[in-house]
Amino acid sequence: MVSRTVLETNFNALEHNVNIYKSYLGQNTKFCAVIKASGYGSSAIELAKFYEQIGVDYLAVAYTYEGVELRQNGITKPVLVFNPEIDFFKILLEYNLEPTFYDFSQFEKFNECDIDELKIHLKLDTGMHRLGFEERQIDKLVQYLKSNRKLKVASVFSHLAVSEDKEMDDFTYKQIRLFEKVYDKIQSVLPYSPMRHMLNSAGIIRFPEAHFDMVRLGIGMHGDDTSGIISKKLKAVHTLKTKIIQIKTIKPGEGIGYGIRYKKNDIRKIAIIPLGYADGLFRIFGNNNNMAWVNGAKVPFVGNVSMDTCFIDISGLDSVKTGDEVEIFGKNISLQECARSVNTISYEILSRIAPRVRRVYVR
Repeated sequence: MVSRTVLETNFNALEHNVNIYKSYLGQNTKFCAVIKASGYGSSAIELAKFYEQIGVDYLAVAYTYEGVELRQNGITKPVLVFNPEIDFFKILLEYNLEPTFYDFSQFEKFNECDIDELKIHLKLDTGMHRLGFEERQIDKLVQYLKSNRKLKVASVFSHLAVSEDKEMDDFTYKQIRLFEKVYDKIQSVLPYSPMRHMLNSAGIIRFPEAHFDMVRLGIGMHGDDTSGIISKKLKAVHTLKTKIIQIKTIKPGEGIGYGIRYKKNDIRKIAIIPLGYADGLFRIFGNNNNMAWVNGAKVPFVGNVSMDTCFIDISGLDSVKTGDEVEIFGKNISLQECARSVNTISYEILSRIAPRVRRVYVR
Protein backbone atom coordinates (compact mmCIF):
# COMPACT_ATOMS: atom_id res chain seq x y z
CA MET A 1 0.00 0.00 0.00
CA VAL A 2 1.16 3.54 -0.71
CA SER A 3 -0.03 6.94 0.46
CA ARG A 4 -2.45 8.80 -1.80
CA THR A 5 -0.72 12.01 -0.73
CA VAL A 6 2.51 12.70 -2.63
CA LEU A 7 5.29 15.28 -2.62
CA GLU A 8 6.66 15.19 -6.16
CA THR A 9 10.13 16.63 -6.86
CA ASN A 10 11.04 17.43 -10.45
CA PHE A 11 14.79 17.04 -10.95
CA ASN A 12 14.70 18.70 -14.36
CA ALA A 13 13.31 21.86 -12.76
CA LEU A 14 15.82 21.57 -9.93
CA GLU A 15 18.74 21.37 -12.36
CA HIS A 16 17.34 24.30 -14.33
CA ASN A 17 17.26 26.42 -11.17
CA VAL A 18 20.79 25.41 -10.19
CA ASN A 19 22.03 26.41 -13.63
CA ILE A 20 20.27 29.79 -13.40
CA TYR A 21 22.15 30.60 -10.20
CA LYS A 22 25.41 29.23 -11.59
CA SER A 23 25.08 31.61 -14.54
CA TYR A 24 25.56 34.50 -12.10
CA LEU A 25 28.84 33.10 -10.76
CA GLY A 26 32.39 33.37 -12.01
CA GLN A 27 34.28 30.28 -13.16
CA ASN A 28 36.28 30.04 -9.95
CA THR A 29 33.38 30.36 -7.50
CA LYS A 30 32.41 27.03 -5.96
CA PHE A 31 28.83 25.96 -5.38
CA CYS A 32 27.55 24.55 -2.07
CA ALA A 33 24.11 22.94 -2.06
CA VAL A 34 22.40 23.20 1.33
CA ILE A 35 20.38 20.03 2.03
CA LYS A 36 19.73 20.27 5.76
CA ALA A 37 16.35 19.30 7.25
CA SER A 38 16.04 16.33 4.91
CA GLY A 39 16.70 18.42 1.85
CA TYR A 40 14.12 21.03 2.91
CA GLY A 41 11.61 18.23 3.21
CA SER A 42 12.22 16.37 -0.03
CA SER A 43 14.93 13.84 1.08
CA ALA A 44 18.54 14.85 1.56
CA ILE A 45 19.77 11.51 0.23
CA GLU A 46 17.94 11.75 -3.08
CA LEU A 47 18.94 15.38 -3.53
CA ALA A 48 22.57 14.65 -2.63
CA LYS A 49 22.76 11.86 -5.21
CA PHE A 50 21.34 14.23 -7.80
CA TYR A 51 23.68 17.09 -6.86
CA GLU A 52 26.66 14.78 -7.14
CA GLN A 53 25.56 13.86 -10.65
CA ILE A 54 25.36 17.49 -11.77
CA GLY A 55 28.67 18.42 -10.18
CA VAL A 56 28.14 20.65 -7.16
CA ASP A 57 31.32 21.26 -5.15
CA TYR A 58 30.03 20.97 -1.58
CA LEU A 59 27.01 19.77 0.35
CA ALA A 60 25.90 21.31 3.66
CA VAL A 61 23.80 19.88 6.48
CA ALA A 62 22.83 21.12 9.93
CA TYR A 63 23.83 18.21 12.18
CA THR A 64 26.37 15.40 12.30
CA TYR A 65 23.81 12.61 11.97
CA GLU A 66 22.57 14.15 8.72
CA GLY A 67 26.09 13.92 7.30
CA VAL A 68 26.55 10.36 8.55
CA GLU A 69 23.33 9.37 6.79
CA LEU A 70 24.67 10.78 3.52
CA ARG A 71 27.91 8.82 3.82
CA GLN A 72 26.05 5.63 4.69
CA ASN A 73 24.13 6.05 1.44
CA GLY A 74 27.19 6.41 -0.75
CA ILE A 75 27.55 10.20 -0.96
CA THR A 76 31.21 11.17 -1.50
CA LYS A 77 31.16 14.95 -1.99
CA PRO A 78 32.63 17.16 0.76
CA VAL A 79 30.03 17.73 3.48
CA LEU A 80 30.00 20.84 5.66
CA VAL A 81 28.22 20.44 9.01
CA PHE A 82 26.86 23.75 10.30
CA ASN A 83 26.10 22.73 13.89
CA PRO A 84 28.10 19.63 14.86
CA GLU A 85 27.82 17.98 18.25
CA ILE A 86 31.14 18.58 20.03
CA ASP A 87 31.26 15.08 21.52
CA PHE A 88 31.51 13.38 18.14
CA PHE A 89 34.81 14.49 16.60
CA LYS A 90 35.90 10.90 15.94
CA ILE A 91 32.63 10.21 14.14
CA LEU A 92 33.14 13.33 12.03
CA LEU A 93 36.61 12.08 11.15
CA GLU A 94 35.42 8.52 10.49
CA TYR A 95 32.81 9.71 8.01
CA ASN A 96 34.97 12.45 6.50
CA LEU A 97 32.63 15.23 7.56
CA GLU A 98 33.80 18.82 7.98
CA PRO A 99 32.49 20.51 11.14
CA THR A 100 31.90 24.19 11.73
CA PHE A 101 33.69 25.74 14.72
CA TYR A 102 31.79 28.69 16.17
CA ASP A 103 32.68 28.53 19.89
CA PHE A 104 35.88 28.11 21.92
CA SER A 105 34.45 25.08 23.74
CA GLN A 106 34.85 23.18 20.48
CA PHE A 107 38.60 23.82 20.44
CA GLU A 108 38.87 22.71 24.05
CA LYS A 109 36.90 19.53 23.40
CA PHE A 110 39.00 18.77 20.33
CA ASN A 111 42.20 19.03 22.39
CA GLU A 112 40.91 16.18 24.56
CA CYS A 113 40.66 13.89 21.52
CA ASP A 114 43.44 11.78 20.09
CA ILE A 115 43.08 13.04 16.52
CA ASP A 116 46.00 13.90 14.24
CA GLU A 117 44.18 16.24 11.87
CA LEU A 118 40.67 17.52 11.25
CA LYS A 119 39.36 19.77 8.49
CA ILE A 120 37.10 22.48 9.91
CA HIS A 121 35.18 25.59 8.87
CA LEU A 122 35.10 28.77 10.96
CA LYS A 123 31.78 30.59 11.39
CA LEU A 124 31.86 34.34 12.03
CA ASP A 125 29.05 36.35 13.55
CA THR A 126 28.98 39.54 11.47
CA GLY A 127 25.72 40.88 12.83
CA MET A 128 23.05 38.19 12.65
CA HIS A 129 23.89 37.09 16.20
CA ARG A 130 23.13 33.45 15.69
CA LEU A 131 26.13 31.08 15.79
CA GLY A 132 29.67 32.36 15.22
CA PHE A 133 32.73 34.09 16.64
CA GLU A 134 32.22 37.81 17.21
CA GLU A 135 34.75 40.45 16.19
CA ARG A 136 35.80 41.01 19.82
CA GLN A 137 36.80 37.32 20.02
CA ILE A 138 39.02 37.23 16.96
CA ASP A 139 42.34 37.89 18.72
CA LYS A 140 41.64 34.93 20.99
CA LEU A 141 40.55 32.85 18.00
CA VAL A 142 43.79 33.65 16.19
CA GLN A 143 45.77 32.41 19.19
CA TYR A 144 43.82 29.14 19.21
CA LEU A 145 44.57 28.65 15.52
CA LYS A 146 48.27 29.43 15.94
CA SER A 147 48.62 26.94 18.79
CA ASN A 148 46.71 24.09 17.16
CA ARG A 149 48.05 23.08 13.76
CA LYS A 150 46.09 19.82 13.84
CA LEU A 151 43.10 21.79 12.65
CA LYS A 152 43.00 22.55 8.93
CA VAL A 153 40.74 25.51 8.19
CA ALA A 154 38.93 24.67 4.95
CA SER A 155 36.89 27.86 4.95
CA VAL A 156 35.86 30.94 6.89
CA PHE A 157 32.23 31.93 6.44
CA SER A 158 29.35 34.01 7.71
CA HIS A 159 25.68 34.42 6.93
CA LEU A 160 23.64 37.38 5.72
CA ALA A 161 20.62 38.30 7.82
CA VAL A 162 18.65 40.50 5.41
CA SER A 163 20.06 39.81 1.96
CA GLU A 164 16.62 40.06 0.33
CA ASP A 165 15.68 43.43 1.87
CA LYS A 166 16.77 46.50 -0.14
CA GLU A 167 15.96 48.81 2.75
CA MET A 168 18.54 46.96 4.86
CA ASP A 169 21.37 47.01 2.30
CA ASP A 170 23.51 49.27 4.51
CA PHE A 171 23.42 46.56 7.16
CA THR A 172 24.32 43.89 4.60
CA TYR A 173 27.28 45.88 3.29
CA LYS A 174 28.39 46.38 6.89
CA GLN A 175 28.31 42.59 7.33
CA ILE A 176 30.36 42.06 4.17
CA ARG A 177 33.00 44.62 5.16
CA LEU A 178 33.34 43.15 8.64
CA PHE A 179 33.66 39.66 7.20
CA GLU A 180 36.47 40.73 4.88
CA LYS A 181 38.29 42.51 7.71
CA VAL A 182 38.10 39.54 10.08
CA TYR A 183 38.96 37.03 7.37
CA ASP A 184 42.17 38.93 6.57
CA LYS A 185 43.17 38.78 10.22
CA ILE A 186 42.59 35.03 10.39
CA GLN A 187 44.31 34.34 7.09
CA SER A 188 47.40 36.27 8.19
CA VAL A 189 48.26 33.63 10.83
CA LEU A 190 47.74 30.65 8.53
CA PRO A 191 50.26 29.33 6.00
CA TYR A 192 47.45 28.96 3.44
CA SER A 193 44.29 30.75 2.35
CA PRO A 194 40.98 29.16 3.41
CA MET A 195 37.92 29.58 1.21
CA ARG A 196 35.59 32.51 1.94
CA HIS A 197 31.81 32.31 1.63
CA MET A 198 28.80 34.14 3.03
CA LEU A 199 26.11 34.43 0.34
CA ASN A 200 22.74 32.67 0.39
CA SER A 201 20.20 32.49 -2.45
CA ALA A 202 19.18 36.15 -2.43
CA GLY A 203 22.74 37.27 -1.76
CA ILE A 204 24.03 35.50 -4.86
CA ILE A 205 21.79 37.65 -7.03
CA ARG A 206 22.00 40.95 -5.15
CA PHE A 207 25.64 41.11 -4.01
CA PRO A 208 27.90 39.74 -6.77
CA GLU A 209 30.91 41.56 -5.31
CA ALA A 210 30.72 39.14 -2.36
CA HIS A 211 30.63 35.84 -4.28
CA PHE A 212 34.16 35.18 -2.97
CA ASP A 213 35.32 31.55 -3.27
CA MET A 214 31.99 29.78 -2.75
CA VAL A 215 28.27 30.46 -2.36
CA ARG A 216 25.64 28.46 -0.48
CA LEU A 217 22.36 27.90 -2.29
CA GLY A 218 19.28 26.63 -0.48
CA ILE A 219 15.69 27.68 -1.17
CA GLY A 220 16.58 29.19 -4.54
CA MET A 221 17.23 25.72 -5.93
CA HIS A 222 13.68 24.83 -4.94
CA GLY A 223 12.26 27.64 -7.07
CA ASP A 224 11.77 30.42 -4.52
CA ASP A 225 13.52 33.63 -5.53
CA THR A 226 13.76 35.52 -2.26
CA SER A 227 15.61 38.35 -4.04
CA GLY A 228 12.52 39.14 -6.13
CA ILE A 229 14.72 39.61 -9.22
CA ILE A 230 14.80 36.26 -11.06
CA SER A 231 11.41 34.78 -10.15
CA LYS A 232 10.37 34.43 -13.79
CA LYS A 233 13.53 32.50 -14.61
CA LEU A 234 12.99 29.80 -11.98
CA LYS A 235 10.78 26.74 -12.27
CA ALA A 236 8.49 25.12 -9.69
CA VAL A 237 10.27 22.05 -8.33
CA HIS A 238 7.76 20.55 -5.90
CA THR A 239 4.14 19.51 -6.15
CA LEU A 240 2.14 18.46 -3.10
CA LYS A 241 -0.93 16.58 -4.25
CA THR A 242 -3.50 14.12 -3.03
CA LYS A 243 -6.82 12.58 -4.15
CA ILE A 244 -10.42 13.10 -3.14
CA ILE A 245 -11.63 10.21 -0.99
CA GLN A 246 -15.28 11.22 -0.53
CA ILE A 247 -17.77 13.88 -1.65
CA LYS A 248 -20.71 15.05 0.46
CA THR A 249 -23.63 17.42 -0.04
CA ILE A 250 -24.12 19.67 2.97
CA LYS A 251 -27.60 21.02 3.67
CA PRO A 252 -28.28 24.68 4.54
CA GLY A 253 -27.47 25.46 8.17
CA GLU A 254 -25.29 22.38 8.69
CA GLY A 255 -21.59 22.57 9.57
CA ILE A 256 -18.62 20.29 8.96
CA GLY A 257 -15.74 18.78 10.92
CA TYR A 258 -14.54 19.53 14.43
CA GLY A 259 -16.39 22.52 15.84
CA ILE A 260 -19.11 22.14 13.18
CA ARG A 261 -17.74 25.09 11.24
CA TYR A 262 -18.61 26.55 7.83
CA LYS A 263 -22.37 26.84 8.27
CA LYS A 264 -24.10 28.43 5.28
CA ASN A 265 -27.64 29.15 4.23
CA ASP A 266 -27.31 27.30 0.93
CA ILE A 267 -26.41 23.81 -0.23
CA ARG A 268 -22.71 23.13 -0.62
CA LYS A 269 -20.69 20.29 -2.11
CA ILE A 270 -17.68 19.32 0.02
CA ALA A 271 -14.78 17.04 -0.86
CA ILE A 272 -12.74 15.27 1.82
CA ILE A 273 -9.03 14.74 1.12
CA PRO A 274 -6.56 12.54 3.09
CA LEU A 275 -4.27 15.33 4.20
CA GLY A 276 -4.09 16.87 7.68
CA TYR A 277 -1.82 18.53 10.17
CA ALA A 278 -0.05 15.21 10.86
CA ASP A 279 1.07 15.36 7.22
CA GLY A 280 2.45 18.86 7.70
CA LEU A 281 -0.57 20.82 6.52
CA PHE A 282 -0.99 23.96 8.59
CA ARG A 283 -4.15 23.84 10.68
CA ILE A 284 -4.70 27.48 9.79
CA PHE A 285 -5.23 26.43 6.13
CA GLY A 286 -8.84 25.71 7.02
CA ASN A 287 -11.76 28.13 7.20
CA ASN A 288 -11.06 29.84 3.85
CA ASN A 289 -7.44 30.71 4.64
CA ASN A 290 -5.91 28.82 1.72
CA MET A 291 -6.78 27.43 -1.68
CA ALA A 292 -6.34 24.12 -3.51
CA TRP A 293 -6.49 23.32 -7.23
CA VAL A 294 -9.05 20.84 -8.57
CA ASN A 295 -10.00 20.23 -12.21
CA GLY A 296 -8.78 23.60 -13.42
CA ALA A 297 -10.20 25.71 -10.58
CA LYS A 298 -9.08 27.13 -7.26
CA VAL A 299 -11.24 26.05 -4.34
CA PRO A 300 -11.04 27.00 -0.65
CA PHE A 301 -10.12 24.84 2.31
CA VAL A 302 -13.14 24.99 4.63
CA GLY A 303 -13.87 23.88 8.16
CA ASN A 304 -11.14 22.92 10.61
CA VAL A 305 -8.21 20.85 9.38
CA SER A 306 -8.07 17.49 11.19
CA MET A 307 -5.05 15.30 11.93
CA ASP A 308 -5.49 13.12 8.84
CA THR A 309 -8.10 14.83 6.65
CA CYS A 310 -9.49 18.18 5.64
CA PHE A 311 -12.28 19.68 3.53
CA ILE A 312 -12.39 21.67 0.31
CA ASP A 313 -15.50 23.33 -1.10
CA ILE A 314 -16.17 22.13 -4.66
CA SER A 315 -19.59 23.73 -5.02
CA GLY A 316 -20.28 24.52 -8.67
CA LEU A 317 -17.72 22.02 -9.99
CA ASP A 318 -20.09 19.37 -11.23
CA SER A 319 -17.42 17.29 -12.97
CA VAL A 320 -15.36 16.65 -9.80
CA LYS A 321 -15.54 13.06 -8.54
CA THR A 322 -13.98 10.77 -5.97
CA GLY A 323 -10.40 9.93 -6.94
CA ASP A 324 -9.72 13.25 -8.68
CA GLU A 325 -6.35 14.84 -8.00
CA VAL A 326 -6.04 17.87 -5.72
CA GLU A 327 -2.95 20.10 -5.86
CA ILE A 328 -1.96 21.94 -2.67
CA PHE A 329 0.99 23.64 -4.32
CA GLY A 330 2.84 23.12 -7.58
CA LYS A 331 2.37 24.49 -11.09
CA ASN A 332 -1.04 26.02 -10.48
CA ILE A 333 -0.63 27.31 -6.93
CA SER A 334 2.94 28.36 -6.24
CA LEU A 335 4.78 27.35 -3.12
CA GLN A 336 5.26 31.05 -2.35
CA GLU A 337 1.54 31.80 -2.76
CA CYS A 338 0.73 28.91 -0.45
CA ALA A 339 3.15 30.28 2.16
CA ARG A 340 1.96 33.89 1.92
CA SER A 341 -1.65 32.93 2.47
CA VAL A 342 -0.83 31.75 5.99
CA ASN A 343 1.79 34.43 6.72
CA THR A 344 4.84 32.17 6.60
CA ILE A 345 7.71 31.34 4.23
CA SER A 346 8.23 28.54 1.73
CA TYR A 347 11.00 27.02 3.89
CA GLU A 348 8.46 26.23 6.59
CA ILE A 349 5.86 24.86 4.19
CA LEU A 350 8.35 22.39 2.71
CA SER A 351 10.22 21.37 5.83
CA ARG A 352 6.98 20.58 7.72
CA ILE A 353 5.87 17.88 5.29
CA ALA A 354 5.77 14.66 7.29
CA PRO A 355 7.64 11.42 6.48
CA ARG A 356 4.38 9.57 5.88
CA VAL A 357 3.77 11.67 2.77
CA ARG A 358 5.16 9.63 -0.12
CA ARG A 359 8.10 11.19 -1.99
CA VAL A 360 8.26 10.79 -5.77
CA TYR A 361 11.18 11.97 -7.98
CA VAL A 362 10.64 12.82 -11.62
CA ARG A 363 13.23 13.32 -14.32
